[in-house]
Amino acid sequence: MRLTRPSGRKFSVEDLYPKTLSAVQYMARTLMTMSPGEQLPTTQEWMAGTQSGSGTVQAALGVLEAAEAIRVAARGAQGSLLLDRHLGRLWEFSGLPPLVGALPLPYSLEFQGMATALEREFRGHSLPVRLAYVNGARARFEGLMHRHWDFVLASRWAAERSGDNDLTIVHQFSPGTYYAQDSVVILQRVADREAIRTVGIDESSEDHSALSRAEFADVDWVNVPYGQLPWLIARGTIDAAIWHTTALLPVGIMDQLVVAALDQQPTRHLAQAMNAAVLVVRRDATVPQHLLGRLRAPVMEATQAAVCRGDDIPYA
Repeated sequence: MRLTRPSGRKFSVEDLYPKTLSAVQYMARTLMTMSPGEQLPTTQEWMAGTQSGSGTVQAALGVLEAAEAIRVAARGAQGSLLLDRHLGRLWEFSGLPPLVGALPLPYSLEFQGMATALEREFRGHSLPVRLAYVNGARARFEGLMHRHWDFVLASRWAAERSGDNDLTIVHQFSPGTYYAQDSVVILQRVADREAIRTVGIDESSEDHSALSRAEFADVDWVNVPYGQLPWLIARGTIDAAIWHTTALLPVGIMDQLVVAALDQQPTRHLAQAMNAAVLVVRRDATVPQHLLGRLRAPVMEATQAAVCRGDDIPYA
């Protein structure tokens, strides 16, 4: 049952006394981590958590019920049961800022599609979200640890190699959601593989670095931001680089570029291992973990697929 706000009534945190507001915020954050059917904390437990008296606890619960942020059933000595809750309204009372997610730079259709899916899922729950675009999984993980954002999108391969036990994968998507099948290729200036002497590598990207070093040997490396690789190949500054076929290429230089399949079997296996997307959070981030765990992966993957096919407009 979807909760609805009573007509003609509007509740605002600005109308609450400070002590009640503090209790309401604590309860809203706690309730966002609970599911319908769970037993509510007892009054004593609420009092301990909010550091307030029973009157304030009852007033705070009354505010959330009146706003239809929650619907509960009292069962006497057995306590109260959470029947339903509206995540968006609980967020309004939680005092929390919008969730912030760090995604790869939206070069590819897969990344654009995942950003679109995330924005729609959060909007469907009336939850505020902001998306930041940061190149390199390492930089995204470091920002997550420093609490610059609440969650990160990365390849499963990069997440499992982050080496940080304070991070955890909270959502894993199907293969092909990070890199589409067979979409990792070599972008080069000439068709002759033997003519490749200098190779562009984006050292800020764990994926790109690993794929590049698996594919090429005995070459000169040039550290280049991923988005500049096609331009430098066309100019002859570098001879080749690992590329992603769903990333947009500048029209004016396409006739100067050659796309070739990966030549080395280890590189192909590595690209396969990297092709699933995951969402990563801090282990101590209880609320983001719970909210991200409620995302509907099949719906999100369908949205991403529609963006990749050109049947849907990506989130800007």
